Amino acid sequence: MTPVAHCANHPDQPSVATCTRCGRFMCRSCRTGLGSCTECLARELPSGSGRAALAVKLLRVMLVSEAAYTVISAVRYASPSSQVALIALGLAAIVQLALLTTTAVAFLRWWHLTVRHALARGAELDASPGLAVGVWFIPIVNLFRPRRLADHMASVVEGGAAAPIDTWWTLWVIWNVGGQISARLGGATSPTFLLVEVARGLIGAAAAWYAAQVVQVLQAGLSRPPNAS
Repeated sequence: MTPVAHCANHPDQPSVATCTRCGRFMCRSCRTGLGSCTECLARELPSGSGRAALAVKLLRVMLVSEAAYTVISAVRYASPSSQVALIALGLAAIVQLALLTTTAVAFLRWWHLTVRHALARGAELDASPGLAVGVWFIPIVNLFRPRRLADHMASVVEGGAAAPIDTWWTLWVIWNVGGQISARLGGATSPTFLLVEVARGLIGAAAAWYAAQVVQVLQAGLSRPPNAS
């Protein structure tokens, strides 16, 4: 009987090929479809630690900004005749938009590279890195598809299960729905609008906090060698 070779990373699994880079035996879960094993392919990718650090810093700034916006909205609600509060609210909204755009760019740059790492580790994402970024901009689809991708990415990194993806995503969806509601309530002169904005500020701050936690947990897992768990 011909002896059966077994995977170098998973001795209980039979080998289906050898890595074209390191020559080790690979099982199906370690094979990338590019001729190399997941460990070699992941090693060739650039580290995402720098992008992760920038995204986390901006998310924390976003948290503070959302909290400040909440306070200003509450002051405007309590003093509807105050022109100072009205001007402050307008300026805060401009700052929020600029910060949100900057943070989104930093987060999506990290997201794109993280998808590449997850694919290299054998994650079944059914999406290229470009498509994984694109789904954030598709109405309706962006309410569930990114969360599903995050779950799949978490499944291939050590400690990924600790990422608070459910909490982050629930808050993110509520924040977005709240934005759609406030856009239809007549602007800063409407008491209902201001109450919704107060709630959105609190939810946005919490969403930013949990988003930063997700980035940190997933990046920490990606910093460990593949198949180390």
